Amino acid sequence: MTRSWTSALNEFSNCADKLHNAVMDIPDHDLDRSLDENNWSIRQIIHHLADAALIWSMFYRQVVGDSGGEFKLGWYWSKTQDEWGEIWKYSQREIGPALELYRSCNQSMVELLRSSDDPGDKHLLFSFPGEETQTMTVEGTVRWQKIHLKQHLVEIRNILTA
Repeated sequence: MTRSWTSALNEFSNCADKLHNAVMDIPDHDLDRSLDENNWSIRQIIHHLADAALIWSMFYRQVVGDSGGEFKLGWYWSKTQDEWGEIWKYSQREIGPALELYRSCNQSMVELLRSSDDPGDKHLLFSFPGEETQTMTVEGTVRWQKIHLKQHLVEIRNILTA
């Protein structure tokens, strides 16, 4: 593994701690706060992050064994993220299991990628709704997941300081 890939993977392995540290001292009643009625609450954001980690863990499993194939999420794109949040009851569920799921998926992904032969360049084809098919590399998705978490951590801080 290259030094930059090892560094990226080490940073990725810290994501679960970052999420846990950001929300561990938030009182339960504040978990239901949001910036406004058009945005998710902290509780909903946590569940969204956990489900995203679960979905992307399937990407990593597939790419390690079938680099060059296609990662299909048609079932997920059949509804909006807000609709899935309603169906999966994000606003009503406790965050403890979601934090554990996020940590488990994150650590499982890191261990899988560390034990794989040079996974940074492996890739799958992927399509977001309404967009052309693109190549998603392992390294690119690891970077994206770190950015995704960072964006939501900023959102959580903004909610708490509003």
